[in-house]
This record gives sequence, C-alpha cells and structure tokens, in this order.
Amino acid sequence: MCQAFRSSRSEYRRLTHQSPYPICCKNQVGKKATCTIGRFRPNRRGAGNSDGLKLSSASGISELDLSCEVRQKQAISRVNLMNTQRTACLALLLTAVCSTCVAAVAEPTGKITDYGILKIVTTKTTVQKLDSPAGERHEVKGVEVAKQTTEIPATLGTSFGILFTLTGLPADRPIALRKVVTYPEITNPNGKKQTSHSVPLEILSDNQGTISSFEGYKFTDSYELAPGEWTFEIWHGQQRLVRQVFSVVQP
Repeated sequence: MCQAFRSSRSEYRRLTHQSPYPICCKNQVGKKATCTIGRFRPNRRGAGNSDGLKLSSASGISELDLSCEVRQKQAISRVNLMNTQRTACLALLLTAVCSTCVAAVAEPTGKITDYGILKIVTTKTTVQKLDSPAGERHEVKGVEVAKQTTEIPATLGTSFGILFTLTGLPADRPIALRKVVTYPEITNPNGKKQTSHSVPLEILSDNQGTISSFEGYKFTDSYELAPGEWTFEIWHGQQRLVRQVFSVVQP
C-alpha cells in the first residue's frame, strides 16, 4: 500500500528504510499531488533525496498526474518481474551444475562386442602363480573370432572367450580390472578341486576413458575338459562390467 505522510522528515527516513518496496511520498502542492517512488537517500544537508522511478512519457500521462497507488503497483510489478527472471536464471544454472555433477560421477559400463571360438593371431606364454587349473596364463597379443557361438567343444587346443569394450573409466591411465572364470568342478594333478579362478588385469585406457580388449581360455590339459556351464566376467573394483556364459560340450 502507498504510505503517505506530510512533513516529518524522521518518519520519512523510517518508512523508506523499513519498507521492502519503493516508497510513494505524497506532498500537497496546492490541489495537485506529487509522487516520488524509490529508496530515500539523505544528502549532506540532511534533506531527503530519492532514487525516483522514471516513467515513460510516451504514454501521454504526466508523471505528476499519476496517483501514488498506481505508481506503487507499477514499481512492485517491476520488482516481481526481476525476481521471476532471477529465479529462472538460478534454476537454469542449477540444472547445468547438476548435469555436470551427474556426468562427473557416472559409473563405468561395459558390453560384449563379440564372443565364441577364438583364433589366436600372436601369442607368448608366461608361467605365473595363478589359481587357474593350468597354473599359467597365455598372454595373447591378438585374436580373431573364428566362430561366434556359445557352444564350445571340449577338445584340447580349443580357445574361446570374449571381446569387450569398457567406457566411463579414467582416461590415459592403467586400469586395474579382474577376470573371473567359473566352471564345473575341476581336479588338477595336485588333487586340488576348484570351480573358479580370478586373474588380475591392468589395461591402459585411451584419452576418452575407453578400453577395448579381449579375454579367453585355452584347453591345454585333459583334466580341464569339464562339460557344463563356463562363465566369463570382467570386474572393476566391486562392479561387474560384462558377463558371458558358454556351454562346453563333448564333441
């Protein structure tokens, strides 16, 4: 509401500083009222000056002829419009920040790109202290999928496995992964029975945080020829990224 007072300068200061909206000041000049809208600013002499709201003269309405109530409503409308625009900008900013945060904490994902019986292109064999049935790991430089299938013949010399792609990893650095293979119970020459083994991996990611690689298994000894379900999994920490199931069958 328009606040009107007559001649008290101290009251003018109190009202202008306490009001959350521009103050409308009414002073009688003959029979015509003059109005000023704005925050009160005392000058060096103690007199009051105001940040007056400039109204367009194109409307054909004289500034002195407008009532205090009309000018008050116009000022409040402008304040509300500014607040609405600020709220909209803040909402857009928060949306952008939240989207960036979500992207920053996105978890790695993986997918199988090919699978089946593998043809080894180049290889070298190193004997390591692994928990695999054969007790060694064949480090293969390159493979081709000779036949895409989930049915694997239990014959010596057969290699099978998966080609996979992982995304959402840290870029340009070695990534610690883990291959887990599960299978029907196997008894090795030392009499140890097992149904799974785990192999630690370290693969370099590219500048997009992506890894494209392959993992497999080769039957090198007769005791490994265990018919049934064989499963390959690739893990990153506590997260399983890919999984593929094969069925090993008697030829």
